[in-house]
Order: sequence, then C-alpha cells, then structure tokens
Amino acid sequence: MSLTAEQIQFKSTPVKPTNDKITISIFDNTGRLVSKNTGVNVNGIYTLDLSNQANGIYFIQLTLNGKTVSKKVSINK
Repeated sequence: MSLTAEQIQFKSTPVKPTNDKITISIFDNTGRLVSKNTGVNVNGIYTLDLSNQANGIYFIQLTLNGKTVSKKVSINK
C-alpha cells in the first residue's frame, strides 16, 4: 500500500487470475463508515481518493470471500 496526502493505491496480485470482487470500506477514528466501494476488481491496481476526508486517523478495511484485512492510515494534508 502506498500513500500520498490524497490517495491510496492497492495492488493485488493473486496467485491465479480471478473474477472475485473486493469491498473497500473506510472508517474514521470513531468507527463511523465514511466510504464504501463494492465490486472492486481484485486484479491490478485500485486508487482510492481520500482528498475529501479531513485530517485524522482512518481504518481501511478490505473484504474478499468473507475474509477481512484492516489497515490504519493517517491523513495529514
């Protein structure tokens, strides 16, 4: 995962090509859902635009096939 002040890029390289879709959810530090993108293609690079979010701590949650990974990010513009 790479970061800039306004975007995050996810690069997925599955072992074998797949048509599975991922759900990307963003929560603020109070646990409020601020954004949700469903049906994201799991193959390749996906850029998430965070330019409309205020400075602070956020949690990005990636869900695929019932499995979830969460990462904490800090936005400082």
